[in-house]
Amino acid sequence: MNLSDKLGISIASYVGQYGVIEKCINSCLDLESGYVGLSIENKDVCLGNSSNGYLNLFGKVDSVLFIKNLISAKGGHWIGQHLSNISLMKIFNSNIKYLLLINGDCVIGDPIGFYGVLEEFILRDSDILPTAMFKRKAKCFGTMGVIGKIDSVIKLFKLMKTLIEIDTFVRSGNEQRMEIACRKLRFNVFDVENSSDLSFCFPGEGTWAGRMKFSHLHNEWSERKYGSDGWWRNDKSS
Repeated sequence: MNLSDKLGISIASYVGQYGVIEKCINSCLDLESGYVGLSIENKDVCLGNSSNGYLNLFGKVDSVLFIKNLISAKGGHWIGQHLSNISLMKIFNSNIKYLLLINGDCVIGDPIGFYGVLEEFILRDSDILPTAMFKRKAKCFGTMGVIGKIDSVIKLFKLMKTLIEIDTFVRSGNEQRMEIACRKLRFNVFDVENSSDLSFCFPGEGTWAGRMKFSHLHNEWSERKYGSDGWWRNDKSS
């Protein structure tokens, strides 16, 4: 089945990822989806520092054509960044039924593999497909990449936002909030096959790394390099 016209993509990033975000954008454009929205946290950064001009990379990204500036959110507010993209998506393309949420330093390397997973997601009538399902200091879902029904994602983010507003204690940020919200909403969560490398910085297997060739370009831009365990090293068995 042709699902590209029913797919919307939301990229959440910040200026620290400027050196790799073009790779993310191009991998998303390769999916030929119905809409690509981008939000960049640009607090305290001079856009004139780039010799190429900061906005030049984003001419083919739909939401930037309407926004004309990059969204600034304190602390890179991941929920708000995606909701901003999704709100524009619903206005300008009512055909969107499914979403790919992706961080600006991640790429999908195999479009055919991606659509194979999306088709299976639909056939299972799933609500959410996180990057991973694991334990750190609590049950958590990976958030570097997420596939979801658009209406389910909106419900999910509204509840996650409420968990922040009422100061619900979590040890592991949005990864734990997503698991809690999916459980409270009784969502049908796709049973993800994890990769042995939960940082996705190295070749791996499973639903994302194996089937979609999903990878995390963190080590290309950050001075803090991840090993095969990434930042999960101390928490994976907890």
